Amino acid sequence: MGNLSCSCLQVLALKTHEDAPVHVFEKPLQKTFGTKAFKVKVAGAGIPKKTPHETTITSETTNKKKQQKCGLIIACTAIRCKEEATHNMSKADLEEKASVKIPEYMKEQNRPYSAIDVYTNLRQEFGKTLVLKVLEASVASGVLKEKLVGKQKIFYANQDNLEEYDEAAIAEYDAKINELSEKLTGISAQHKELQNELKVLSGMQTTQQLQKLTSELKEKISRMKSQLAKFEESDNTAVAEDGKRAMELEANMSKLLVKRKRIATDMLNAISECSPLKKSELLGSIGVELEPGEW
Repeated sequence: MGNLSCSCLQVLALKTHEDAPVHVFEKPLQKTFGTKAFKVKVAGAGIPKKTPHETTITSETTNKKKQQKCGLIIACTAIRCKEEATHNMSKADLEEKASVKIPEYMKEQNRPYSAIDVYTNLRQEFGKTLVLKVLEASVASGVLKEKLVGKQKIFYANQDNLEEYDEAAIAEYDAKINELSEKLTGISAQHKELQNELKVLSGMQTTQQLQKLTSELKEKISRMKSQLAKFEESDNTAVAEDGKRAMELEANMSKLLVKRKRIATDMLNAISECSPLKKSELLGSIGVELEPGEW
């Protein structure tokens, strides 16, 4: 087969029929020295569909007779790569990346974090052991500082390494912040007023709806005026006399109603003066019903 290089495991499969699917399942051999065997399932010509041909082969054994019977030639080789060298190389690269990224993250955030916090905030990009190792190395180099809080170590950026700040610039920014805060307060109040106004306007009818309602009312008024004119022009004297008598009766009844209401009010006032009950309780006990605004 020759020398083959791979990251973990390489399998070479040869088949005579291109349309024959090959299913390879890794299966360790018993008491072998760094080699692996594979259980190969092949479905091809001359093989029943219900039970695909299964055979177990290694890189050292070949059987031409079985290959001719199946109509296939399958050769599988497994080579175990030098994983330790590759692992050590990737581990070194990861440590180098962590030694740069973690201190930069701590200086950028400028906040106290534990090793678990850094591990979580970096989305578990580095292992917990590596994170703690880099943090302690950064403390030793003076980039970070540590403080023991209870049983937990807290790491933070070394403030002595930070650039000196300009007090005048900070005061200027504070003034701008106060100015913008005042503007924000005014805008928020204005926004609240506009929201209340919008809420009121949303509950009112629109101009188009009012115009439509006005036109309908005008048509109704015109119809009622035409009907009234017809009644006034009518020559039916009997109807006119009945209407006159009804109006006189209504006036007399109104006068009588006012008189009786006055008598009833005087009686209730006299009773309420000697009664320990309130007016509302007195009216409820007697069973008197009054119109709104009376007594």
